[in-house]
Amino acid sequence: MTRFSMTAYAELIEAGRASGYRYLTFGEAADGAPDHERLCLLRHDVDVSVGFALEMAQAEATAGVRSTYFLMPRSPAYNLLSRHASLAVREMVAMGHEVALHYDAAHPLVDDERLTDQIRAEAALVAELAGRPVRAFSFHQPSAEIIDRKVAIRGLINTYNPNQMQDWHYASDSNRAWRGQSGIALVRDVTHVRLQLLIHPMWWVCDKHGTEAVWDEAVKSNFEAMQRQFLETEGAYGKRRTIKLSRD
Repeated sequence: MTRFSMTAYAELIEAGRASGYRYLTFGEAADGAPDHERLCLLRHDVDVSVGFALEMAQAEATAGVRSTYFLMPRSPAYNLLSRHASLAVREMVAMGHEVALHYDAAHPLVDDERLTDQIRAEAALVAELAGRPVRAFSFHQPSAEIIDRKVAIRGLINTYNPNQMQDWHYASDSNRAWRGQSGIALVRDVTHVRLQLLIHPMWWVCDKHGTEAVWDEAVKSNFEAMQRQFLETEGAYGKRRTIKLSRD
């Protein structure tokens, strides 16, 4: 059974190094990489918590690893334009990480005929926040239809476009359930010269048992981030609150 914790994530990183993999960002991959070298793209889709993403980014920076964080402007869980989130993005970039776009193609205001333009617009927003160009985008919970479209946008890697990612073996930790070999098993196996590992920070940063408990911690963490700004800027807010979550 795969363990999910920051200690386990550090073990995964070191196992990859021991197997000869070099970690790189999507921008570096777009610029070209030697065919003979073992390479691993660390991709982080930030669905729920910028705070958890920042904690993972700090741990990676300490380990000398650069990765790519895909940020979602339409996330229901966090406001990417808020003060704390925007500053976190700049901090991640300052550590040497790249940021990219996590795009919700199922959003009710997405215009199918203008999909390419809307992706470009959101990528430009993320780039403005980061102060750096965006080189890639990933779809949030993509349908088979959106994957089959093989959306291609000049200057951006679509992480689900097989024409762009055909040489990269893909594995994801979605909902703490690897489909097939786990990340650490893959890097130890060294069957694949090129790997794309999708690592969601929330599953590793929060070491609570069970996915629902992790969600509880993410909601509490987001509330605390929101509350910090209220306490600093909104006099009518009053005193600090605490929240308790229950499941019906």
